[in-house]
Amino acid sequence: MQTKQNVPPDPDARHAALVARVSSDTQDTARQVESVRALAADHYPTLPVEEHFLEDGVSATKTTIFQRLPALIESIERGAVEVVIADEQSRLVRGKSAVEWAELFALCQQYDTRIHTRLEGIVSPDDDTAELVGFLRNWQNRGETRRTTHRIASEKRRRIRLGYWPHANAPTGYDTEHVPGSGSAKNPCKKLVPNEHAPAVADAFQRFAAQESDSAIRDDLACALGKPTVSRGSL
Repeated sequence: MQTKQNVPPDPDARHAALVARVSSDTQDTARQVESVRALAADHYPTLPVEEHFLEDGVSATKTTIFQRLPALIESIERGAVEVVIADEQSRLVRGKSAVEWAELFALCQQYDTRIHTRLEGIVSPDDDTAELVGFLRNWQNRGETRRTTHRIASEKRRRIRLGYWPHANAPTGYDTEHVPGSGSAKNPCKKLVPNEHAPAVADAFQRFAAQESDSAIRDDLACALGKPTVSRGSL
């Protein structure tokens, strides 16, 4: 979900648009927000500011900036954005996309909007080499994204082979426990431990296997779990 803050009194006035794409890491979120606000204060102290922050849960791998930040795009198309400010280019466009940077740059070029990131510096719309350099950065980010995705998938497979639970949330009827001395301090390995609801879940699956009524089974399980309803997907 996109949130907007510090909206300029005159929405058509040329202003600085601050972009932060937050992740599940709250420290990274705070760092990004602090970075873009400081960049705006240091380099554009006289410009009004409009903040476009994406809340956790918005996938950057399945949507483009045009879908994630429609209010930002609409402001650019009104000619109201003097500069788009982000911590780095990868916070604006996806590493997997080969054309998203070109589309964003073309839009900013059309409406005389600069892009300024803490990492890469100023990208001016009248700089003939800026689009190419940005494209090469995006290509590099795409390679890094692929390598990161591969490392994460490989580590998940490794943990499964060792009998660890690789996901963030435990299935119904189980809790997770960290395994001492495994993984890293930030991402330790976990194992599943049956909790007090495990017998009710096991009974539900046995009844499913016996082809009893789905609705009756889910009603009984919901009652055992203290929930109003239970879907098959939650199991």
